[in-house]
Amino acid sequence: MEKLPKVALPFIFILVVLVIIISKSAITIGSGEAGVLYKTFGGGVVIDEPPLGEGFHIVAPWNKVYVY
Repeated sequence: MEKLPKVALPFIFILVVLVIIISKSAITIGSGEAGVLYKTFGGGVVIDEPPLGEGFHIVAPWNKVYVY
């Protein structure tokens, strides 16, 4: 019983960090809207691919999606 907090604390910390990263990565684009992907470390706005369509998308947490 004494070792449980030593094991549980890092596990809880990693779990919280993963939840934050996943929540920043999930993008929902509504009906009639489109999303433009901006890559922070990849040269800016992505122009060689079509805009993101309606629905649920996963993007890297450091990238941004502008919904129009």
